[in-house]
Amino acid sequence: MKNDSAAILAIANQTSNKINFNGDDAIQLVKVLDNIYINIDSIEGLGQNPHAIFDTLHLDTLDQIGITNVIPGNGGWTVGNNGSTKNSTLIRNFGVSSGQSDWDCGQMQWSTLQQDDVSNLGIHQNVCAALLDEDVTYSIANPIESGTSPRYFEFDIMVQGSSNATYLDNAAFYIQYNSTAFGQNIVANNKITITKGTNFNSITYVDPNSVVLDDATDVFNFYFGSDYYAGTWNRTNITTSQQQLVHIKIEIANCNQNTQLQFINQNQTSNVSLYTENPTEDFFGTVYTYNNTYYQNSLNWVLCEMNISNFTSPVNAGVGDILTITGYNFGNTRGSGQVKFINSDNCCSAYVQKLNNIDYVDWTNTEIKIRVPFTVDSIYNLNGTKKKSGIGGGNFIVKNALGDSAISSNNLAGNPFKVYYSIINTSYTNNGYQKYKVNLLNDNNHGAYTIRLDTSFNSNPAARGCIIKAIDEWCITGAKILLGSDTSLIYNPAVNDGVNYIFFSDTLPSYVNASTDQNFSLCIASNNTYQYEFDISINNSINWQYDTTGATIQTGKYDFYGTMLHEIGHVILLGHVNDPADVMFWLSYQGLLTPSQRVSLQLYTSPIDGGTYSVQSSKNIVYYGLCNVSAIVPSYSCGGDYGVHEIFDGVMNFNIYPNPTNYDFINASYELKDHTNIKFVIRDLTGRVINEKYPDNSNIGKHQEQINVDNLPSGIYFLILNINENQFAYKFIKL
Repeated sequence: MKNDSAAILAIANQTSNKINFNGDDAIQLVKVLDNIYINIDSIEGLGQNPHAIFDTLHLDTLDQIGITNVIPGNGGWTVGNNGSTKNSTLIRNFGVSSGQSDWDCGQMQWSTLQQDDVSNLGIHQNVCAALLDEDVTYSIANPIESGTSPRYFEFDIMVQGSSNATYLDNAAFYIQYNSTAFGQNIVANNKITITKGTNFNSITYVDPNSVVLDDATDVFNFYFGSDYYAGTWNRTNITTSQQQLVHIKIEIANCNQNTQLQFINQNQTSNVSLYTENPTEDFFGTVYTYNNTYYQNSLNWVLCEMNISNFTSPVNAGVGDILTITGYNFGNTRGSGQVKFINSDNCCSAYVQKLNNIDYVDWTNTEIKIRVPFTVDSIYNLNGTKKKSGIGGGNFIVKNALGDSAISSNNLAGNPFKVYYSIINTSYTNNGYQKYKVNLLNDNNHGAYTIRLDTSFNSNPAARGCIIKAIDEWCITGAKILLGSDTSLIYNPAVNDGVNYIFFSDTLPSYVNASTDQNFSLCIASNNTYQYEFDISINNSINWQYDTTGATIQTGKYDFYGTMLHEIGHVILLGHVNDPADVMFWLSYQGLLTPSQRVSLQLYTSPIDGGTYSVQSSKNIVYYGLCNVSAIVPSYSCGGDYGVHEIFDGVMNFNIYPNPTNYDFINASYELKDHTNIKFVIRDLTGRVINEKYPDNSNIGKHQEQINVDNLPSGIYFLILNINENQFAYKFIKL
């Protein structure tokens, strides 16, 4: 410094002949923001006054002693509680880590010593941390559409900081848009509204809707900053979590256009991206420019277009499974919106038009949740009865309240929408409209139900055999259904006669192969629903082929065994699904059907899984009050409860036990009418051969073979009997 004492000059680490300060003038430490280097000692020709060139530069005040353009008087500037800058040595207080541009605050950072006191010069101690960049990011987010006439496109500008240490003072934006989608000069034409975000909705900030302007026919700009007229200010803390800065709503001029929203002029707006270090900083107080300002997420959104991006698959119907559909433009609320599924009772082009309201769990603009129903009964027939429709797999349609719609294809995993199995439900209105899963009973006091065939089956043993085998096959689920003595009834669907009856009917429509009529009841005391009776009517005018061996179904004939598998599936409370390979597919089984095209429980797991669920979910229910019924008792010991029946030429009364087994063996019992060579093969569900055995004795008479299953993991397997180029498969479970 000029004219300084020799003692100070001797230990100073930087000097300048351009500074002359005796305590009665203000002095500032400034940072030159322009990309140039200034050496004030080299400034000549301007009256040797550095201010002459400084007035042409962009400066940021880092520290200040005194107040510029103010004369303090002979006493100098007040320092601390009782000091003065006049003829004193100023020493920065311990722990101060940065300067102050406001002397009212800054003077408290100093203490005074006697004039020219150089003790401890250069050894100031502070509490400093590494200086960090303060960055801010603005992004476009949360696009939605609203309204009907007119329609609007809405979105947010979100703000997020690199730390939690700043308070927003000012931001500015230029946003370009597609004028074909929204029209030109949307500000002048009153097509845009901007509102403050939730955490910024205070008098501290100017109303952005009052300062938005058209910058071009396809650009609008606005700033979001502190309001001078607020008088006092409480700025919002910018944190590392995103916050809604503003919400923007623009009227749509033309649908099916891309929004093409993007931030522009970013180099310009980043210069006025400002913050303070405390929320209540005066309007003319110290503000800082964010070191880096980022603008993200240009938005290309096709207006009035819905999108389905993902959905849950597979699901089960009627068991409470939730289908979650994600995408956008579903609408913030459902209103009259619907999700339409292909009707499983009339697959595969007819859609169920309207779900019941209770099927909808949640509906937002980006996500829909549905409790997948077994059936929908929201639409009435002309005669006033409810039209019941099943929910099956396949493409579904989402339609929002505005009339926009989208159809599903595959989800992100590459799978179409699939209903794996469906469990029968029914509905009651005793306590408001509710849907109930139906349960199985121990109706015959032997574990489940007893079926009685019409006496006409006496003259049709092949049909009887198909029914018996179908019942046997379903036993793997634990539903052990027995055959009682034959009977002859005059069937009346309106009469509950206590008999589960299978018969040939002359009154079924030509397009119906067979029909299962089921009767359900609600046990109010325990709030459970159960099946107490069922009847299966078979179309007597159809050209049936009776075969249980897996042979080809000839052209023009119908698979009686496959039909009985399907109807017994209903008895076990399985509904329809939209998979042609599944035994619970609704369509008739008409030839030509090759062996690989015929339905089977042996090669498809979903009916078994569904039937097992039906049994297991029913078995522990306790019925109270006057219901006087009891839950099903699962049993897997089947195949020998129907009297003597021939399964192949020469083989009778084939049975395996114990089933399920937790032993290292299973037993196969059977009777041979002739000397026959047979073989046993164990296969897993993929068809892989696990074990083979030829019986030691193939003579006429009764036989029992013990087959080793010791090395089999727990699971479901097939024991296949090979005889005379035919094969007969029985399922068993290894526990």
